[in-house]
Amino acid sequence: DEEESPFHTTTRASRLSAAAATTTTTQIEHRGGTKLSLADTWARLQRRGIDTEELWQRITDVLIKTLVCVEDSIKSPPNCFELFGFDVLLDSDGQPWVLEVNGSPDLACANSIDKHIKRRMVSDAIRLVDPLPVDRDALAALLQRRFQTGSWFHRAPRSQAQRKQFVNIEMAKVLAGRFPRLHGEMPKHTGGFQRIAPSTQHSAVVAMKRRAFQASS
Repeated sequence: DEEESPFHTTTRASRLSAAAATTTTTQIEHRGGTKLSLADTWARLQRRGIDTEELWQRITDVLIKTLVCVEDSIKSPPNCFELFGFDVLLDSDGQPWVLEVNGSPDLACANSIDKHIKRRMVSDAIRLVDPLPVDRDALAALLQRRFQTGSWFHRAPRSQAQRKQFVNIEMAKVLAGRFPRLHGEMPKHTGGFQRIAPSTQHSAVVAMKRRAFQASS
């Protein structure tokens, strides 16, 4: 019985909004064993009378709580990003439970659905991060000036405001006129990803954490 057969969504399902996952596995040549796309998973659950929008909110809530619990232990090195793979189990009541979080999720493509979903996920991740181009000649010239004169600038700045102006001028040369996205600024391209923090939901979880620590101190 297809409706009662065991199944699990691909790792990317925990990062997709239901609206974004429109391609079903019936449109892919092979289903990939017990793996289903998020759209197929939603369709099965909806046939069982489950409100998938409400379920998605519960899933994002448990993901946010998981990350907030360990945020003080996760280093945030500059100029890089990290991809996490969440394994989420749904019980018979539709309650999501985090089984584990993989710091290096499996990106191997063993079948057609893997190729369809994981390749799109990697492409979406790169477009979301949008790494800035670097003009190697401009960077080399800047480092050479620093090595020869001990200064990053052609002349010494007279104030903090002028120093900031000089920094922006030099960085514009190195980064071809582009600048990194500001913290909290919405990416230009999200693809199949859905931003869950910062958000109202995330702020509520952070506030709950602060109250808990204040009560225990």
